[in-house]
Amino acid sequence: CCGGQFEVSIDGVVDQLYDLYDPAFKMGPGQWYSNDLPRGEHTLKIRVNGTHELGKSNTVYVDGFTFVN
Repeated sequence: CCGGQFEVSIDGVVDQLYDLYDPAFKMGPGQWYSNDLPRGEHTLKIRVNGTHELGKSNTVYVDGFTFVN
């Protein structure tokens, strides 16, 4: 199907590489979160890294965001 590999970073610090082809990767709410951010403005980036399995697409879907103050 669809998917690709991507990384999530906040304030310039990369969390990790995610692979939507990995059978262990589970889609659903709360896939990525941070609970130790100080109050204030932050920058969240999702970067598709351009690599994928042979014969697959390099598409990453973002379903939504939830910010809790």
